[in-house]
Amino acid sequence: MPRMINTRKAPIVWLGAALLLLLYVLRLPALDRFPLFIDETVHLFAAEGVLRESSPLFQVWLGRQFTIWWYALFGAPLAAPAFVARFATLLAVIIGGAALLALARRYGGVWGMMLTGMLYAFSAYHMVFERLALADNIAGAGLLLAVWFAARLQDRTRLSDAVWVGVLLFMAFGAKVSALPYFGIPLAAAVARVYLSPQTSHSTASRTTLFWREDRAEVLRWLAVALGTGILLSVVYIGIVRLRGMDVLTNSFSYAINARGTADSETIFSLERILGNIGLTFTSIAPYWGYMGLVLLLIAVVALLVRKQFYLPLLIFAPLLPVWFSVIQETRFLVTALALLLLAGGVAVGQTLPRFERPRRVLALVAIGGLAIYLWLLVAPALYNNPNLLELPERDRAQYMLSDASGFNLRESAGFVAAQGDVVQVIGALPNCQSLRYMTLGSLPVTCPQVSPNPVTGDALLDLLNSSHEPGTYLILERNPYIPQNVPGTLLTTIDTPIAGRPALAIYALAP
Repeated sequence: MPRMINTRKAPIVWLGAALLLLLYVLRLPALDRFPLFIDETVHLFAAEGVLRESSPLFQVWLGRQFTIWWYALFGAPLAAPAFVARFATLLAVIIGGAALLALARRYGGVWGMMLTGMLYAFSAYHMVFERLALADNIAGAGLLLAVWFAARLQDRTRLSDAVWVGVLLFMAFGAKVSALPYFGIPLAAAVARVYLSPQTSHSTASRTTLFWREDRAEVLRWLAVALGTGILLSVVYIGIVRLRGMDVLTNSFSYAINARGTADSETIFSLERILGNIGLTFTSIAPYWGYMGLVLLLIAVVALLVRKQFYLPLLIFAPLLPVWFSVIQETRFLVTALALLLLAGGVAVGQTLPRFERPRRVLALVAIGGLAIYLWLLVAPALYNNPNLLELPERDRAQYMLSDASGFNLRESAGFVAAQGDVVQVIGALPNCQSLRYMTLGSLPVTCPQVSPNPVTGDALLDLLNSSHEPGTYLILERNPYIPQNVPGTLLTTIDTPIAGRPALAIYALAP
């Protein structure tokens, strides 16, 4: 006989589905409108190598191989790369969102789930970064699922949950090596098991005594299975890569710890720098949510601590310690921690609202939702319609819109070249040339020579340009200090608008 849905839970299921649908509907429109950032093209290029060369470990040194496989599974580099890769990312985000809602229901009830769903769906920060094909989003989905499976330890000690936690941690690690700090999820769950929710007649001391007398063996066994599964699978994966003469760890570790050898030990261990990183985290987040919104979320975390609910606070801040220690600070690294911070906010308020009458609950829901929608409206219209008008915080605007890693001004340049007619080849002398190639896939034949501060690549570029004089050959050259600017050909135009501040792009006809 088919298993029937519990009618008492059906409204909650429909509510959760509606919140996930809201998340999907808000993230989907104009998904490919924002120009491809260089990290996205790195993932696409690696996935293309996996597909074209039938090499599953192609560019495994990046430390993001499972992310690369995910994009290869959807054939992202082969057609409509920007949309397909970002849509594949959105699918992973929705999976993580489902875990987030389940956690909110567990800890904050129906009100907590509604609040968390609204805060997450309308989060201006996540609206910007979850619409990009970044490994942080793929790893984040696995991490949020691991958090949910580990949370069940507070009710039961099934080893199947522990195995799932270990497998999901391994998958997150495979998606991006920087997920390693989240291997502490099982430990946080064990700590939370000691201090169960205060809705029990036992005192904290008696609960702790009960744990050590009756539950110690079971919980320690669960913890060993969870960590053992994750670590064993990760070690096997690293070993297989090593046996093939490759390395999956060094690139990520050297980038985070000493910026690939450019930072000395005094800088690495500087307390002033680490404290500065902590401050930078908060000043980077605040423009997306408003300083008042961020302070309210932090107050919600304090409320959970006061209520001796340590699981979510541990998961928010403990994994950030390695991030703050790192020499490299990027806003996109925080996608999972900030999802959990929103969860903590929704849970804390959701636990409080039942103490009030229904009109006040509804008023609180409307007020919180209204603030989230207002902040969302500061970024959403530009993302949907014209990213050139997007107002990001200064650090993120400099990186994602103005730097040579951004893809802005490339569509305008490609449009100018396409209007010339009979285009045989377009050579892109710019660091993010792959963005140009993927955004024009099927319409313009783009060649991407290597460019770097190394003079050898500059000489190779000039050799290529001097041998490319066929009619219909064009060059898109970025005004960049380490790219040769004295090139053969006829200057046709310079693109330095509509995104002012981005390095100008000069377009040359190479035919005599």
